[in-house]
Amino acid sequence: MGAEGKIAVLVLDDEVHIRKAVTDYLQDEGRFETWGAATAAEAFSLLEQGRIHVCLVDLRLKGTDGFAFLEQAQPRYPAVRFLVQTGSYEADVRERAGLLGIAEERILLKPFRLETLVRHARARGVRTSPAPAGTRRS
Repeated sequence: MGAEGKIAVLVLDDEVHIRKAVTDYLQDEGRFETWGAATAAEAFSLLEQGRIHVCLVDLRLKGTDGFAFLEQAQPRYPAVRFLVQTGSYEADVRERAGLLGIAEERILLKPFRLETLVRHARARGVRTSPAPAGTRRS
C-alpha cells in the first residue's frame, strides 16, 4: 500500500469535473491517495512511477480511447487493478472489456455511486511497491 497504508488510485478521465469529483471524494475518504490524468500519456507517466494500486479508466477519451489504453497498460502493469467507467453499457462494451480480462463487476456505469468505487478500490488488497511521496489532484 501507499503512505500510511493508503491505496493509491489513478483516475484517467478527460472530463475535469468528473476527474476532480472522483479524486476529491476518494481523498476525503481518508484511505486513498489520488492522482488524476486527462490523457493516456499522463496516465502512463504516473503508472511508470510504480505507485498506483488502482486505475479507473474512462472508456471514451480524446485521442487514445480507454480500450486502447487498457490493451497497452494491463500487460505493462499487472499489479494494478484496472476498473472502467462508461456511459454506455452496451453488449459490445461488456464483450470488449471481457476480452481484456475486465470482469463485468469492474465496469462502472456512469453515473455510478462513489461508494461502489471505494469498495472496488479497497478490494485491491496489499501491494509491496514504494509509497508515494505525496498526493496530487487534478
